[in-house]
Formats: sequence, structure tokens, C-alpha cells
Amino acid sequence: MYQKPLRWIELLDDLTSVEFLLSLTVAGREFYFSTRPLTVPTETGSIVYRGGLAAKWTDALNLFNYSPTLLAIPLEIIFPVDVAALVARGFNLWRGVGELSLWAEGRTYEERIVLMRGSMVEPTYGAMNEPVKFSLEANGFQDTSLVLDQTQRVLEGVTWDPPPGGSPVVLSEGVYYPIVFGTPGRYQDAEGGEHFAQATPAAVVEVVGPLEIKIVIAGHAVEADNVVIWNNTKKLAYLASPVALEVDNLGQTVSTTNVDYSVFPYDPGDDLQVIWNQDGGGLWNDTRTQARTGAGELITYFLRLSTLGIDTGVWRSIASELDQQFKFSGYVNEPCSAWEYIEDNFLPLLPVSVFATGEGISAAFWRRQATAADVVGTVSTGGGVARVGPITYEKQEILNDIRIDYALSLADRSYRRTSGVIGDREAPAGEGLFSSSFSRASFLGFGTHAESLSSDVVYETATATNVLEWMHRAHAFPHRVLKYDVPIRLGFLRRGNLVLLQDPEVHLVDKVCFLRDVTWIDGRPRLTLVLVEDPPRDDRGL
Repeated sequence: MYQKPLRWIELLDDLTSVEFLLSLTVAGREFYFSTRPLTVPTETGSIVYRGGLAAKWTDALNLFNYSPTLLAIPLEIIFPVDVAALVARGFNLWRGVGELSLWAEGRTYEERIVLMRGSMVEPTYGAMNEPVKFSLEANGFQDTSLVLDQTQRVLEGVTWDPPPGGSPVVLSEGVYYPIVFGTPGRYQDAEGGEHFAQATPAAVVEVVGPLEIKIVIAGHAVEADNVVIWNNTKKLAYLASPVALEVDNLGQTVSTTNVDYSVFPYDPGDDLQVIWNQDGGGLWNDTRTQARTGAGELITYFLRLSTLGIDTGVWRSIASELDQQFKFSGYVNEPCSAWEYIEDNFLPLLPVSVFATGEGISAAFWRRQATAADVVGTVSTGGGVARVGPITYEKQEILNDIRIDYALSLADRSYRRTSGVIGDREAPAGEGLFSSSFSRASFLGFGTHAESLSSDVVYETATATNVLEWMHRAHAFPHRVLKYDVPIRLGFLRRGNLVLLQDPEVHLVDKVCFLRDVTWIDGRPRLTLVLVEDPPRDDRGL
């Protein structure tokens, strides 16, 4: 369901009322509570809300965090009925569910902003007119489905016919049809020469002639017209095998190629792998113009395979930048949750912070080269804007020497390329290493802080470089965190927005900040800003 965000134009009047709405379903009945008694119009009538709800909600995100936490808010409510009597009749409070939302005066109920939907956890209750206490909790990242069904694999006599009597061929029993994306195995050396490594597993599924076997290379249509089959046991290749699209005995789509093992030595049990050469890659993109390889289009593809809700608008707004800067290639050949795969393989490499909203999984994209031209609002002290507490340096891991191994070869599970960013000018220079004003300044201030990582889904040097670029810029210096109480007119700002800070009292003028948290307290917003140091951009006037 699309939710219209709070707009600047409807918050111009600082007397505009923004209220919390809470609806609870308990014992088959609906109960409605708000911060004050309200009658909220709907498209067909109205809903009456009881007052007395005390809530403090924070739209928060952890910068560059890819393992979000559980959504939870403690609540205390006095029900208009005898809750103890309901429990005595056999109703369980812990089966209650609820929704917390924000409503701006002048909107209908349908235009409310849903903050969370969840379950009543650890409720306590007493006699009539005694408060019911509980936590409303929701795990927006609990994916209950698996990528690859139990039938999407080689099952002799089920998905594929058994080999004919006397045939020495043994099917790859139990092997799953892989999901292949991008052009795995394709990389360039330091001089720009192109190479093709063994990249994805292949499964023998059928005998199609006296000396010919059928091999599944993917559980879907692929871009490639031809592939190379590699026998990793015998270290031999079968060149230019045409790719065909067909179905197995259960009607499941697969991409296959046939191999003549009279000229390609093969024995049952040999480890067969696929080399994706210049003839194309794996999974098609949505427009069937090329293989799906951009980080944005891959994340949205896997999210569609999950049971999670998706904030479609946000992902669409950042997909093109993710696709341009980060390209991934790889495969999935065993059951796992789609979210688990995203979390393990994509998110650690991206400058995004993910969080749950009323619409589903959402994200904020950190643009490392952002300037004042990219901000969506200005926070200027005075006129109802006041700093809350001191400025703090947030404890974080400093990094100024980062290496990434990439371009995985499936043949020996080794990485063929390494890139890195260094801060120490005296460190030995090496292939694929570079330094920047950020890494050098960080080294001079803090000494060497090193980190090594590897990725099975990165093959392009440009992607590896972009990972290093954002990662060392984000972690070269401690972040400063500031909090401001602001008037209702700034309530349209959302976590992840870029804002321009003007606070001359603490000598912070024209500073581009990342809006990390928006907290609503008594109908008014409090903003938590993060200032990521950018020495080349920031003029210190020295």
C-alpha cells in the first residue's frame, strides 16, 4: 500500500497537529487509541479514538548497517473493557496484534503513515481500569520462504528420466538447479586483458544419445547463447556448447547444453563446471536487454522471491545508482532465504542502511560525493530549532587500509584479483592499490587501521574500487552526532535524507549531514544528524 509521506506544504503551520494512532485487535474486537480523543475521518465515515496513549517513536537507522534490529515499542493502555474477564473466557492477550501510525490533521484515516504492525509481546494486565502493559513488536526481516524449491533439482525418475539400462552415466542426484546472475567468472587483469574463470556448477540430468549427456546450467532462461563446460576432475574443457531452453518432467524451466563425451572425457562423479564466456551471462534483467547484474536490480529480484514487504518507491529511486556503481555476478545452488542471501552477499559491499517501514523493507543510500545541492532541507538554529545536548563523537571502527579479494575461480576456490586502498605513503606499492586524501589524512591522525575482505560476487575491478571508495571514506574518521528539536514544519524530513546544517554557535555552517533518526515526542519531531567528515569538501577557513 502506497503511503503519502508528510509534506512540507501541509506542515507550514507549526500549530498543525500530528498524532499517534494505535489500533489493537484483541479477542476478535478492534480497539482504537490516540494521544488525545479524536474522530478521524475515513473515506466512508469516521473512527473514534480514545485518548490516553503515551508513545515515543523513533524512525531510526544504523548508518551502513545491514543487520537491522527488531522493531519494538513499549506501550501502556487502559482498555474500555474488563480485560481480566476476556482472559477468563479463554482469550489470550499474547495473540493480540496492533498497528501504530502517525496522522496529520486534515488527512483521512487512509492517508495515515503506518509506522509498524506487530504482535503484543509479554502483556501484563489486572482488574478493570488497571493498565495493560505490553511491547508491540515486529520483525520486518523475517523471511519465511526459501529460494529454490525442493523440486528444483535433479531427482531421478521425478524431474528427469533414469539413464537407460547399461548406461555408465550417473545423474547428479539431488543437485539443485542454480540461479545464475551477471557474468560470473569474467574478469580483467591489471593490463586490461579479459579472462574467464570456472564459475558455476553444472548438473548431469539426462542421457540423450549413445555418447551424449544433457547438462543443466541454470534453473531459468539465460542471456548466453553458448557456454564452456569444464571437467574440473580431468582439467579439460568442452568448447562452445549451445544453450537450449527447455523444461524438466515437472514443467520447470531450465537452461541446458549437451556434451558429447566421446570427445569430452567424462566419468560418473566428475566435477563439471560452467565457464561463462563472451557469449553472454545468466539471468535476464526485467527488460530482457542484458544479464541481470546491477546491485539494485539484483536486490529487488531477490526481494520479490521473499515473503517480505518492499518499499518499492525507495528501491526504485536508488536502483539506478546502485546498478551503475556496483555490478555483481554469481550463483545460488542451495536453498536459503532470499533475505539471507542479500544480507550475506550484497549489503556488506554497499553504502546503504536498511530498515523496516510500514510498507516493508526500505533503504537509505549514502552518496559519498554529496554537496549542498543534494540536500532536501535545511536545519538552521533559531526560529524554533534548538540543539539538544552536546555534540558527540560516535565510537566506530576507523579504517584506512582496506583490501578486497575478488574474481573467484570455482575450480580451486581461489580469488584471482586483489584491490586495496592504503593510507601509509611509505607502504610498498602494489598492483591494484591506491591511496586518497581521506586514507592519508586518516593514517596521519590515527595510524594504520586495516581490514581485509573477500567477495564471491564481485568480478569487475570497477565495482571493487567503488566498494573501497565508499568504505574508506565512510570509516576514515569518527562521525559526529548532533540532535535538534525542530518545529513541525520540518516533520516532512525522513531518515536517510541529506540536510544542510547551519549552527554558527558551534561553528558548523553549510555542513551536509545525514539524517539518521526522526523521533516524534508529543507530536513534535527531534532530528538526529550524522556529520561524516569530508576534508576535501569542507572548508575550515584556516
